[in-house]
Amino acid sequence: SDLRVYNYGRTAAEIRVDMDCTVPSDDPGLIAHYRFEGGGDDSRTVYDSGPGAYHGQLVDYVADDPAFTDQGK
Repeated sequence: SDLRVYNYGRTAAEIRVDMDCTVPSDDPGLIAHYRFEGGGDDSRTVYDSGPGAYHGQLVDYVADDPAFTDQGK
């Protein structure tokens, strides 16, 4: 799963079209793109593959919690 941040409001149709697709880092309006691959590793760093490289840290989560892994789908 992933989180994408755009600099404009997207319609439900636009979101549906791109929901299960990989978008390029230069997708028009894309500000940040965080991929949450799961897998239970203990990394708290989230990397922004968008053009701004706004990397961050997750806080108050347990890495092997099913909500943060593919088991939580």
